[in-house]
Amino acid sequence: MDLVMVGTMEVDLAMVVEGVMAVVEDQAMETQVVDMVVEEEDTMVTTKEEILVVGTMVAVETIMILAIIVDSSSLTMDR
Repeated sequence: MDLVMVGTMEVDLAMVVEGVMAVVEDQAMETQVVDMVVEEEDTMVTTKEEILVVGTMVAVETIMILAIIVDSSSLTMDR
């Protein structure tokens, strides 16, 4: 093997390594994007759960208030 062939092989290998590194960087970027999407979805789920909890609390409190109103109405009607 002469020096020209060795030099050509080194250039070829360098190009292959650069290509592989570009693919790895692209995959790392895709992973970051997927992680960001998952985090956003988790945030949305958490927000929906919080809204559900607040809605449930409001419903329960409304039922309790209505029960108090009905009780006081029945006391008024008994007199």
